[in-house]
Amino acid sequence: MEEESAVGVAIKGAIIQSLVVMLAFTLSGCIVASNFYTARTLRPGKIDLGFGADDISLKSTDKSLVIDKPPFIPSVALAYGLPLRLEIGARYWPGILEGTLRDQINPMAFTLFDFGVNFSYAEYFGHYSYIRYGASLSKDISGFEPFVNYTFYHFGANAGTSLSDGIFNGQFTDFIDNNHVLGFGIAIPVQTAKLYPELDYQSFGSGGGIGLWSFGIGLRAPLN
Repeated sequence: MEEESAVGVAIKGAIIQSLVVMLAFTLSGCIVASNFYTARTLRPGKIDLGFGADDISLKSTDKSLVIDKPPFIPSVALAYGLPLRLEIGARYWPGILEGTLRDQINPMAFTLFDFGVNFSYAEYFGHYSYIRYGASLSKDISGFEPFVNYTFYHFGANAGTSLSDGIFNGQFTDFIDNNHVLGFGIAIPVQTAKLYPELDYQSFGSGGGIGLWSFGIGLRAPLN
């Protein structure tokens, strides 16, 4: 009986995890994981215009979970360089607006690698808000810049809305407070612009839980 009870608890936990992930997709269409930038920030006064196609490919580590999604999620972005190697930016997906502050820690004269940190706040209108923060590491190799980034997400419900009520109990709270992403990509020069193919792995829950692999492509071009 005890063994059957343990199996039942495990099955129930797996079902709840799957429902949590599917609910997240229902609320947001997808929690976009990409960055489409390296650790290097813009020079003061410089402006970049960006476009993105997120989740061209999206796969769950749980093979029983089938994700119904559009061919890709489009986005448009602007970035502006500030003094002290700071950069501010804004990015818009359908229904979601995100503002970002980035800082390149290393001096521009340091050429071994670039290291930066980032902080973002976003609002998914009518549903929830989130903050995300992390770090990026990249290296300029003859104009090509391979990069890796690691990002933490924290989500919050809007007034009058609770994302952890009902059958999910604490499961959704665990999901929204333990969401992190490891991303890999490369900035490829295309004339004056740069192309950013990026592969991300997004993990949910303190125990690892269900993960998602996603692939997208971004483009950033200078406006001045």
